[in-house]
Amino acid sequence: MQSSRLTLILLLSLGSPLAFAAGDTTQQNEQWQYRIWDSAMGAWDEATDGKNWLLTLSAGAIAGPAYSGSKKTEFGPLGDLTVSHRSGVFLSSSQGIGYRYGNDDWYLNGSIGMSAGRKEKDGKDGNRNPLQGMGDIDGGAQFVFGGGYQIEKLSLSAVWQTGLAERNRGNTLNLAASYPLYDSEQASVSMNGSVLFADSRYQQRWYGVSSSQAARSGHHSYEAGAGLSEASAGLSLSVPILQNLSWVSSVQYTQLLGSAADSPLTERKGYVSGGTGFQFVW
Repeated sequence: MQSSRLTLILLLSLGSPLAFAAGDTTQQNEQWQYRIWDSAMGAWDEATDGKNWLLTLSAGAIAGPAYSGSKKTEFGPLGDLTVSHRSGVFLSSSQGIGYRYGNDDWYLNGSIGMSAGRKEKDGKDGNRNPLQGMGDIDGGAQFVFGGGYQIEKLSLSAVWQTGLAERNRGNTLNLAASYPLYDSEQASVSMNGSVLFADSRYQQRWYGVSSSQAARSGHHSYEAGAGLSEASAGLSLSVPILQNLSWVSSVQYTQLLGSAADSPLTERKGYVSGGTGFQFVW
């Protein structure tokens, strides 16, 4: 059933810039964006009409922190346009260009796209801005390699990301799992969980404060170390509307951990985010 498969894949992975959003994509948008792209690639599991090409359009909205650790909540658009060939080659507005290979039980995919960024102005909240003096974090080219495995109803996945430009050096590894709670022709509900590990270069870029940044911002210097960065748990709902159109919504709670939680830039260690939208497959 397509709704079940969409939900399972939607919650399979975390982890690229949002082509339809204004400005730079935040870490939170990047994670949600990877999910809807992964859902788009899962549409091949339902393609039985001999097509060689699939076009998948996903559009919706997301609510979450202005930046990772911010106590300010923002709303924004979320979307993806993916063109893929049955051979596994794909071109995506969010993930760039890549290749995916697998079957009903497992898959592997690799792609080159752009990483997320953060603007200093993202922290502005009324008369205050915790990011004042921190400068911008620019996105850059990145390589993403992921894989997933299905054990009966349980879906497991791992996604590794590494920056290819000097300004976005660093590595992350996201491990995730999802399990269906309810599945029918009218709707399906799944639960998911994930953990994110990051090296010191990634952590320092997003959560660290250098001596020069400390002088400009008023924050104390802070060296963020490698380790477990965050953990998340959530629920997702998928409702088929037409043969090629589905409505998908998801909500999750994320808890920052380790150096990310202890950063002077972090105002809120735990937060709820959510997204909803439609996916059309042609």
